[in-house]
Amino acid sequence: MSVRDAGVDVIAQRDPLGLEAPVIKLQKKRSTSPMGGPVVQNLGGKLAPGGTDDRGLFVTLGSFSKDVLHIKRTRQDLRLRSPPAGERRRFANGGRAPARHAAVSAASREKQRRGDQRRHSARPPHCVGRR
Repeated sequence: MSVRDAGVDVIAQRDPLGLEAPVIKLQKKRSTSPMGGPVVQNLGGKLAPGGTDDRGLFVTLGSFSKDVLHIKRTRQDLRLRSPPAGERRRFANGGRAPARHAAVSAASREKQRRGDQRRHSARPPHCVGRR
């Protein structure tokens, strides 16, 4: 995670011209480590003062520290989202099963591949020598 991050990854607006409020500013982090106050405050600093025109949405694969939860309670224009604790590993792995399940899946695929080879190697007599 870079401290020099610009703080806003996506800017979304209701209308195509961007004239109507609110403007939603989203920051995302792939890190599974807990997010601290300075990172979330960086996004909060990009929002318009008063909380009427901008909304902030911070999305992470990790959790949030206690100071971030305090910031959330004091800022009505800021929302925090992270996957449930049991789902974080799957999201961090690009939606695939965690590594221990992936190893089982790889072993299953190898077993199936060997079975397919055996079925195809037993050719009827009239096919011997042809491929």
